[in-house]
Amino acid sequence: MLKINIRKGFAPHVIYLTVLPLFFIGFCLAYNPFGIMDFYDCTSLPNLGDIAILASIILVTLTFSRLFFWLVRSKKELIWWQCICWGFAEVLVASAFMALYTSLNSTHDYLLYLPECVKFAFMILVYPYLIIAAVNILLYSVEPESQSSEENTAGLVRFYDEHGKLKLVINPASILFIKAEDNYIIINYLESGSIKRYELRNSMRSIEETATCHGIYRCQRSYYVNPRHVKVLRKDKEGYIFAELDLAEVPSIPVSKKYYQAISALL
Repeated sequence: MLKINIRKGFAPHVIYLTVLPLFFIGFCLAYNPFGIMDFYDCTSLPNLGDIAILASIILVTLTFSRLFFWLVRSKKELIWWQCICWGFAEVLVASAFMALYTSLNSTHDYLLYLPECVKFAFMILVYPYLIIAAVNILLYSVEPESQSSEENTAGLVRFYDEHGKLKLVINPASILFIKAEDNYIIINYLESGSIKRYELRNSMRSIEETATCHGIYRCQRSYYVNPRHVKVLRKDKEGYIFAELDLAEVPSIPVSKKYYQAISALL
């Protein structure tokens, strides 16, 4: 997975901003990949200005892209294929600006240079992208081992997001109810006498086994409830069933007829 702990800060993206432009310059100087040095007539040190400008274009493109990437990830989770598409788009945009620079310094048309610039950018930058991704995967794979001692702590319920990343460890007795909202589940629990909410990107089905093992049971398609906190089950005039919890500020939790008998037997 490309999604690891360090994603929450902007500092990791500085790696892209420094490694990719420097790699581009160094690789061009060392190997003249795909004849790029001949294409830009940069076969001698005094004529390396074009390569430096191309690297600067990559740097500016990455700066704006990674800033936007950081802002997006602070709001929502991105899965691995979305991260790959983002990197692909970065290189494509950089290629477009590289072709624009090349055409402005030549008599030929922009579209003539675009395929060449796309080839140069993708075939050169693929190496640092793969190296950085591999490092991220290695860092991610080490993480579960560091959590092994925590996993041995009995009695606590552990909630993971859709990518298997540990997000919340909590005493099951403190959980009041769990509600589904869009692509998230909302865990409502007690902490120091106050009701807290924790949003977790996952599905109700994915957490069902974990919840049931710790005494949290499904009571409706979009709800789990903790029977420890259920004071009474009641029916309204229309025949709908609700669970009243032992805290007045907690709203009534709907209970479907499918789960009524099972929840009632637990009280």
